[in-house]
Formats: sequence, C-alpha cells, structure tokens
Amino acid sequence: MMTIALISFGVSNANSTKKKIFLFAVTYFLTVAAFSLTIEYLIRTKQNYFNFLYYELGGSVDKIFFGWLAIGLIFLFFLLRQSKKLDLSDIKDQG
Repeated sequence: MMTIALISFGVSNANSTKKKIFLFAVTYFLTVAAFSLTIEYLIRTKQNYFNFLYYELGGSVDKIFFGWLAIGLIFLFFLLRQSKKLDLSDIKDQG
C-alpha cells in the first residue's frame, strides 16, 4: 500500500491529489502502527496472550484490527474534510 501511495504521489501533478495521497499514507501508517503496538502490548501484559488473541471468543485480533481500521477511516474522513474546507477558504481569500 505504501509503495502504491509513493508511486501515485510521484506521478501526480495536482497539489490537491498529492495532499490526499499524503494524508492517506500518514493515516495508513499511524493505523497500522497503532494496531501493532496494541498487539505488542497485549503480548507483553497477558499471560496467555495466544489464546486471548486467536481462540477465545473467536479471536480478538480481527476485532482489534477492524477497530483500528474504523478509527483510521474516520480520522482520514475528517482530515480530508478539513483539507477541503481549508482549500475552499484559500480560494475565497484569493477571489
């Protein structure tokens, strides 16, 4: 995903497209990092972490991943919305 985002960023000419790709890449990185840190924390603190993550209640890894994915998507939505508002205010200031 990051390779595709990097190639798209380099090929794109429009600043708004570059901004969207950059915001996506940052959000993607932060979401995956937060998921990884959550799993590492659970491994270090739970005595029987393997059963908790993979067997009990159908496994918690999927739920943790989809939770962080939802947080990342919501965060990306708000970043893109805020970016669009800032772009519109820049256009109004110039006009």
